[in-house]
Amino acid sequence: MRNNIKENGDLQYEARLKISKKAFEEGCVIRSSVTRTFYTPREFLDSDEKVEIKIYGMQEYSDFTLHYPANAINFKMEELAKSNQQFQDFMKKMLNAFELSPLDKKKKHS
Repeated sequence: MRNNIKENGDLQYEARLKISKKAFEEGCVIRSSVTRTFYTPREFLDSDEKVEIKIYGMQEYSDFTLHYPANAINFKMEELAKSNQQFQDFMKKMLNAFELSPLDKKKKHS
């Protein structure tokens, strides 16, 4: 049983190595569509991500995509802007739900 686990681990490492090498050669970072995490090639190789390759026709697909660093930064900035907007909307809802408002500075010191 232990050999089976080791062999499966070795296959996963080899799969991550293949993707990491390609990313490194192309100057890319790797994004997991499952965990939504960006990795440098080294981080990905050392990660516990599970690589599953699916074959459709003559094409291989996995849950990982390569991105140029500038595109990854833009992606994360868009994600941050969306999260910020969701937080702002949430705060408005909370304040309006109970008719709360931030304390007026004049009233605070009285």
